Amino acid sequence: MDVATSVQTVMAKRILVTGAAGFIGSHLCEKLLSIGYQVIGLDNFDPFYPKQYKEKNISNCLQHPLFRLIRNDAGDPSVLAGISETIDAVIHLAAKAGVQPSLKNPKQYIDSNISGNTLQTPFHEKQSTDAAFSPYAFTKKACEVMNYTYHTLYGIDVINLRFFTVFGERQRPDLAIHKFVASILNGQPIYMYGDGSSARDYTYFADTVGGIMASLDYIFTHEKVYEIINLGNS
Repeated sequence: MDVATSVQTVMAKRILVTGAAGFIGSHLCEKLLSIGYQVIGLDNFDPFYPKQYKEKNISNCLQHPLFRLIRNDAGDPSVLAGISETIDAVIHLAAKAGVQPSLKNPKQYIDSNISGNTLQTPFHEKQSTDAAFSPYAFTKKACEVMNYTYHTLYGIDVINLRFFTVFGERQRPDLAIHKFVASILNGQPIYMYGDGSSARDYTYFADTVGGIMASLDYIFTHEKVYEIINLGNS
């Protein structure tokens, strides 16, 4: 495929991105638009954190002629039914975020989201993820099971991506790195949870977006796709 044909192919495709105004979603939309994809962004501006963060996140995309934003809930069937354009791929990033809040209000996470825990590292995709230790985790696992059902019954190509503590510009204000930096800048103490022995796999947002884009390319160039992929280091 030559460059001209490739550009035409990309510009002919329309991507629906749910959670478009979020941290990862807004960066992803900008990347898709920069390549030439048409993008429909869907976001309900969930009050999990202040709305002005998301408004700022999506401001660049709103100026782009290939972008359209729908301010509504992905869980409302009438919203998706009201999209008249042909959608070539859905990148589903809309979900209730956060492990601790899911313990306080599990029903919201079940309603919105529908990975488990292991001591074995590095993580790999064939490990069992049946032992979920939070409502957040089991709703994410439920999504993978549901996706496999739809792939089997209806032949929908699916790649399930597992993210690992994404950080960088626009990171949610409730996450550790954002809190640490804000505390340091304000001369405040950093609060530590646990005994200091835990470890996390942190992933820069551009690497996560790169993994999503590679998955999109794979979906468009292969048939009968069902994959689970860890987007992280170890």
